[in-house]
Amino acid sequence: ICDARVVAGTAVYTANFTPPSAPLTAVSGTTFLLGAKAMMIDGSSNQHAMQSNGTPEMIAYTPYKHELYTASTHGGSVFMDGDGDKITSTGSELLSIGSTSAAFTIEAWIYISTHVSGTAAIFSRASGNTSNVFAIDFDGSGHIKLMLGGGYTGSDVKAQYNSVLKLKTWHHVALVRASATNTKLYVDGIVATENGGDTVYSTNWTVAAGTTAYIGTAHYDGGGASTRTLDGFISDLRIVKGAAVY
Repeated sequence: ICDARVVAGTAVYTANFTPPSAPLTAVSGTTFLLGAKAMMIDGSSNQHAMQSNGTPEMIAYTPYKHELYTASTHGGSVFMDGDGDKITSTGSELLSIGSTSAAFTIEAWIYISTHVSGTAAIFSRASGNTSNVFAIDFDGSGHIKLMLGGGYTGSDVKAQYNSVLKLKTWHHVALVRASATNTKLYVDGIVATENGGDTVYSTNWTVAAGTTAYIGTAHYDGGGASTRTLDGFISDLRIVKGAAVY
C-alpha cells in the first residue's frame, strides 16, 4: 500500500484521470495520508496516531519512478551489524553538552534491524563504565530512553518513550532541552508525555564532561561489549548546543 489518502469535502477526481506519477501531498481537506515516506505516520495535519499489528514494515518499493541514487543528492547512512561496530570520539564538543540549564538538541534517524540483548545506544558519553553516564539508548524491547547517572540501573532512567520502535522502519528520535526544567524526548515528532504513560525528566540536571563519546553503542564496558551495539542504520545524527530546535 502506498499513498493512502482520505480527502473530506472535495471530489479530487471528477472524470477519467491519469493516475499520479509522484507522491501525493496533503491537499486542502486531507484528513489522512499514509504517504510514500520512510516512516509509518499520518502525513495530514491531523497526525493521527497509528498502531501496527502483526509485522508490517516500510520497504523501498513504490509505484513511482525515482531518480537513480547519487551520494551528493540522496546522502546515506552508517550501517552497523550489531557485532561490535561503533564510532568513538574524544572531541570536546561531543563530551561537554552543557551546564545545568544550557539548551541543546540531539537528534538522529535510526533504523533497527533487530533488538539487541541488553541495551544499545544511539549516542552515549561516559567516563569509564559507570561514571558520568549520559546516553540516548533503547532496550531489548525497543523503548527509547534517556539515561543519566552512574550506570544502567532503573534510577538512571530519566525519560522513556514507552511505545515500541518498529523494526525495519526509519524512526526520528530527538532529545531536546529548552531550560533547566524543560527536557523532552520525541519519537517521530511526538513528545513522550506523562499522560501517555511516558516519563519526562523535568528537574535540574547536568551533563558532566566525559572522556569518550560513542555512536551506535552503549557506554557499558567502555562501549566494547558486542551485545550492546546497534544492529541497523544511523543517519543525520546532529548535536546542536545552545538551542532547542523543536
